[in-house]
Amino acid sequence: TGRILSAQEALACGLISRVVDSRQGKENIESVRVEAQKLASLIASKSGYAMRHGKHTLSEQSCLDSIEEAYAVASAAMAKDLESEDAQIGIDAFVEKRLAEWKHK
Repeated sequence: TGRILSAQEALACGLISRVVDSRQGKENIESVRVEAQKLASLIASKSGYAMRHGKHTLSEQSCLDSIEEAYAVASAAMAKDLESEDAQIGIDAFVEKRLAEWKHK
């Protein structure tokens, strides 16, 4: 609809994971910075290939007219992802109960 959501509405819908009160002062700004760095580190620890391909797939799906088309795009993307070098690295790491060492391919 193009309607702007409040922070609380976005949180309730699951569009965001947390809301921070910007009026709480410098301590809160530092807390937000630390949390942002934690999140950035978590994202950076994942397969660069999977992250790039996932973002591309979501972007492609956003232009589609039906859920069926979106599922078809997602299915094709998942099949392609399973052929990637990082997919095998991730599967092996999971089976061996160790951290993956991504090649981002």
